[in-house]
Amino acid sequence: VAHSATRAFLIITFKPVPSGTNGGVSALGTAASVLGGLSLGLCFALTSPAAGHLSLPEALFIGALSGFLGSMVDSVLGATVQFS
Repeated sequence: VAHSATRAFLIITFKPVPSGTNGGVSALGTAASVLGGLSLGLCFALTSPAAGHLSLPEALFIGALSGFLGSMVDSVLGATVQFS
């Protein structure tokens, strides 16, 4: 498991937690989620026939937003229902 060098906070209380804690978020991890979403949006825009309905900026925005929201939902679930 990789651990962020940046400070992590529990998503439901915003209190500092050790890196790697279920439900913890960090700036580095959140940025990685957004960049991952951007890369998927770019791949979609360049390869999918369905991409003709979206401009490149729209596909990138949707990808980045999806990466961000997916990361936040995962963190909330990790903080509230994941057993560890």
